Amino acid sequence: MVGAFKQNIDASHALNIANAAAAKANNDANEIARLRTQTVIQLQNIAYTIAKVNLTDLMAANFWDGTTLKTRLDLHDQIIANLKVLNVPDDKIGEADDMWAKGVGVIYHNAIRNALEGRTNHDQINIEASPELRKVSHEFQEMLNFEQWQVPCPNEMESFIKEKGFMNDTIKELICDYRHFLETGDIRRRSVFEKLR
Repeated sequence: MVGAFKQNIDASHALNIANAAAAKANNDANEIARLRTQTVIQLQNIAYTIAKVNLTDLMAANFWDGTTLKTRLDLHDQIIANLKVLNVPDDKIGEADDMWAKGVGVIYHNAIRNALEGRTNHDQINIEASPELRKVSHEFQEMLNFEQWQVPCPNEMESFIKEKGFMNDTIKELICDYRHFLETGDIRRRSVFEKLR
């Protein structure tokens, strides 16, 4: 009887040791999972920060020449795709892409102004433009806050140009392109956009 009692105690003790070992293994596994999740979040935050800096710099450099806008668009798309592969949350991707999107607005604003003036080269004013047209172009330019990369919305642009009596098909299409970009995040006529400044 004493032997059976001793076997029960030994079995009970072994069960307690096994339960303690299982609990420790479970706690260790939970800690490893927590650290893994924490590391993934840290890597996503690093990727987000690097992307935000690179996308802003990529767009800013567009205003001082360098690589073509087509190349910049392709690089932008690669960066965004890589953030998605890393499962960076959509709201973080949107934040990283914010300055890029503002830069796209500046490009559309500049292109609309060029079309308004009838420029054939974005770097040269149209010397044949009337004084009235140059005045309207200047007023349109004043609507841009370049330091903040803030441009008027498409409706404001359209209303302003219609009110001044200088709306044309090219401007209408560029405004439609910009409106589409704001609504979808996609560039409607990419081949046209790639040639803008």
